[in-house]
Amino acid sequence: MRATKDSCRSIRSVFRTGVLSAAIGAMSAATAVAVTPVIGPVNPSNQATSTHVDSPFDLSATITNSSATPITGCEHTEDGSSWSPGVVVSSGTLCFAFGVSCTDTQSLTLNIRATNSLGETGTGSAVSRTCDTQAPSTTDNAPAAWQANDVTVTLSPSDTGSGVAFTQYCVDTTNSCTPNIGGTSVSVTCGVGSVCQKYVRYRSFDNVNNAESVKSALVRIDKQAPSGGSISYPNGNTSSPISVSFSEGSDGGGSGIGTRLLQRSQGTLQGNKCKNYGAFATIATDPTSPYSDSVSGPACYKYQYDVADQVGNHAVYTSSSEAKIH
Repeated sequence: MRATKDSCRSIRSVFRTGVLSAAIGAMSAATAVAVTPVIGPVNPSNQATSTHVDSPFDLSATITNSSATPITGCEHTEDGSSWSPGVVVSSGTLCFAFGVSCTDTQSLTLNIRATNSLGETGTGSAVSRTCDTQAPSTTDNAPAAWQANDVTVTLSPSDTGSGVAFTQYCVDTTNSCTPNIGGTSVSVTCGVGSVCQKYVRYRSFDNVNNAESVKSALVRIDKQAPSGGSISYPNGNTSSPISVSFSEGSDGGGSGIGTRLLQRSQGTLQGNKCKNYGAFATIATDPTSPYSDSVSGPACYKYQYDVADQVGNHAVYTSSSEAKIH
């Protein structure tokens, strides 16, 4: 049986179509084989800088890949050679590694790679970081001793890793406040005539958010003079030695009693009247009461008791008495 011209044309058409389809399939397969996943910039996150990461940290990178060859998995590395599984998300366009741990000062070589369904693996460009798990350390120059005036405390933070980001402080009287004021210069004040004991509480943070434990420094300011003392001695005609009694009083809750000075002023005695007193001069330092003062006449004498606390606040106790020596 002889084929007609039309049947021959049909056979040739079918043959050509099959050859073309096979060629297109071969080209598609060749194209798919040639496509390798492309990894975007490797990005350490959570708390990280261009040089340091904290622990734990997260790691991610975008994936560019042909839809014909889906991503089947991804991995990450911290040392550039040992790889651990990551998580493919966002329809195969992103690889994540969550909660990656490191030790302080550890040098890290961070990278991500991904593999598609044809077994082609694309690897990103590695980035270097140093692990920082240590908080900053802050010192202060708060004076240990009582002070007579307001104090400025300077805080000095340092950090050997990612560097100091900021310092916070607060001031209270109970050593319990939470530092929330930024800065390193702290003004501690006390009202006139008052005794104050205040705490400067402070902490610093580094650039990957490691937080220092709160420290505190006690600042004591005494602007209150001693009180409650007295002085007494004979008023009128008397004889030498003159007996002078005195008490220092107390310094309340302040710095405490310091130097005590018994002082005397001498005047002239004319017609049993006292005149022309001179300046008070110290006759005894830290004396014991009563004090026996040997003097000569004719003359008049007055006494005062000058009591200072440990920071130099003075209370001067006086009497209206005039001791007359004929």
